[in-house]
Amino acid sequence: MRREIHLEVMPTTPGRGSADGALLLARLYRQVTGTAMPPVLRAERGKPCFASGTWHFSLSHTRRLVCCALAPFPVGLDAEGLDRPVRPGLAEKVLAPQELETWRAGGGRDRDLLTYWVLKEAWVKYTGQGLRGYPRDLCFTMTPEGPRLAGHDARFCLLEREGHILALCCPSTK
Repeated sequence: MRREIHLEVMPTTPGRGSADGALLLARLYRQVTGTAMPPVLRAERGKPCFASGTWHFSLSHTRRLVCCALAPFPVGLDAEGLDRPVRPGLAEKVLAPQELETWRAGGGRDRDLLTYWVLKEAWVKYTGQGLRGYPRDLCFTMTPEGPRLAGHDARFCLLEREGHILALCCPSTK
């Protein structure tokens, strides 16, 4: 079995993200494995997972886009529209002190704040812990090799698709 993440993105309409995500997941699962998708259950903290098999997935949707990652190892995915309005004061609630300093030094751009946000969401989807409150305890550093999360050995990838920023998280050994 190849050790890669399969990623699909498609347009959606407001109110259809969850339904379109389920359809996209079923289509991608069949395309990759050649079989029908097993039932989806919720793990202890609410993370969706397959009832059987060795495949893992993560879904994300915005008002205009639905995204699906499928892999033979745990994966986390999040997306945000780059045109999403950002509330004043949000940075102070979601960024760790070091991130806040870096963000301010870079001009305090909404795009950079959204980048931190999707990284944090991808991490909590990957771990299955879910986002509870504001994630100031997670601190990312942007390096030439890609984003790094302090205290954790996971791999992150940032992508842009159709006016959106996407973050993928997987084990560092994949």
